[in-house]
Amino acid sequence: MKETEVSYVSERIGNWETGMNKFFTLWNEWVASYEMKYVEGDRRPDGVSKNVVAETPRAVNTLATTITRMQTANDPPFELRQKPGSNISEQQIYDMETHVSNILSEIQFKRHLLKGNRGACLFGTQVWEKPYISRPDGFEGTAFKPLYLLQCAFDP
Repeated sequence: MKETEVSYVSERIGNWETGMNKFFTLWNEWVASYEMKYVEGDRRPDGVSKNVVAETPRAVNTLATTITRMQTANDPPFELRQKPGSNISEQQIYDMETHVSNILSEIQFKRHLLKGNRGACLFGTQVWEKPYISRPDGFEGTAFKPLYLLQCAFDP
């Protein structure tokens, strides 16, 4: 790599870290609140408490569970239909629906959806990854996994 490319990348990383510093501080505070950990740190202004209470995890889990149940209320969350004029039998449509349902079970769709909804309820946003997976047992497909916000770079 050329020296100019290295300095450009280093400068962009430095700018990102500086711009995201406030977010990282809040992120750590929200995580500690969700995990109900008391963290020694900066003194709070008078009248602002830093008690460890169960309201944050209770609120996050309630919202995330409610949202997930609304998203998956129709289980399976899809319905395959025959195009007019096509020669697909009802049994073939049923077999395709079963195959798609099995894929959703294999990639643990509901578990990852709930986990991501918790992140969205706690932090206000969520980034999803859809990696292609291939396992030794022969299963291949696109997964659906939430990413931690600290794994993603944002342009401040």
